[in-house]
Amino acid sequence: MDKNFWERVNVQNITEFFLHGVERVEIVPSTYPERQSQNDSDFIKSLHEYRRMILETNWNGLTEEEKLDKDADLYGDAEITFLYQDAINLAFEIGLICGMKLTNEMDKAVNDIFK
Repeated sequence: MDKNFWERVNVQNITEFFLHGVERVEIVPSTYPERQSQNDSDFIKSLHEYRRMILETNWNGLTEEEKLDKDADLYGDAEITFLYQDAINLAFEIGLICGMKLTNEMDKAVNDIFK
C-alpha cells in the first residue's frame, strides 16, 4: 500500500471516486453550510446568466435543431450542469459522513449489548 495513502484520504476524494471514478484534486476547506451557501449563490447567478444569454441571442432564422444546439451551448456556458453536479456531490458527501457515523454508533451499541 502507498505509504502516503492515509495522508491523502479525504471524504471529498472518496465521494468523487464513488460518484465519478476519479480523485478530486482540489479539496475545498470550507464548512458544509459555507459550501452549500456558495453553491446556491453560484447556481442562482448561473441561472440569471443563462436567462440573459437566452434573451440576447438572435433566434431568428435558426432551424429547430440549431435552436436546440444553441440552447445546449448556452446552458453549458452558464455552467448550470456543473453547479447542479456540485450540489449532488455535496449532498452525497454529507450522506456518506452521516452513514459512517451511524454505522460507528450502531457498532458501538451492538458491542455494548454483547459485553
